[in-house]
Amino acid sequence: MKKTSLLLVIMVAFCLTEAEAYMEEYPPFPFKSKKLPPHLETEELIEFKGETTTRVEDLQVELSTIDVYDKLRIKDGKEIIFETEEGFTPFVFAVYYADLDNNKLKDIVIFSDYRSCGLGYKHRVDILFQVRRHTFSHIHYDTMSASLKDFVDINRDGVYEIIYTAFYAGQRHNYFVYSIYEIRDAKLYNANKKYSPAFPKFIWFTYKPNDKQSTRITREEREGYLKILPEVIE
Repeated sequence: MKKTSLLLVIMVAFCLTEAEAYMEEYPPFPFKSKKLPPHLETEELIEFKGETTTRVEDLQVELSTIDVYDKLRIKDGKEIIFETEEGFTPFVFAVYYADLDNNKLKDIVIFSDYRSCGLGYKHRVDILFQVRRHTFSHIHYDTMSASLKDFVDINRDGVYEIIYTAFYAGQRHNYFVYSIYEIRDAKLYNANKKYSPAFPKFIWFTYKPNDKQSTRITREEREGYLKILPEVIE
């Protein structure tokens, strides 16, 4: 009974806590690490406070409210390069504009929330890579508690790597799982092997803060999860 009550309190706390790049009590990097890689820092392109329009360079970002949903439209000149549908289930809560792949052209990052609640937030990330001026390539993926801290420059080469977060229900324990992806040719490529042993990182969900790579997950569970992990996100 005590364990059930404690789990309920933890789940409620997750629902009420502001979403971060990863669960603050279960981070992919050690709590006291002094060598954290730099992460993406940029201002939001638009504030989600009623109907508004923002212009930056050749882009026009339009936000309007339809019923209870926010409709987002991004135009490059007269061309619409991104638009949510009416009643779009995950609602957009942040839009950023920054050069992710160091090609001297800024890309667009859009975070959306599936309105989930429980052990973290299920979010959708849309990235519009500007491969050439006025030419955008669109990818998207689902992750947990997305934020700019997911975009890290681990090898400090000016090109960001992306932390992909999942929650894995194992046979005996539950885990937060962090994988790392590299940006190449406007796609994301799994780079866990390149950055091993730091990634993938399986953190056992415990009743106290934890930042340690789990030794409790079995080899079969680990390999089973890695088999379903996408090698390329495009």
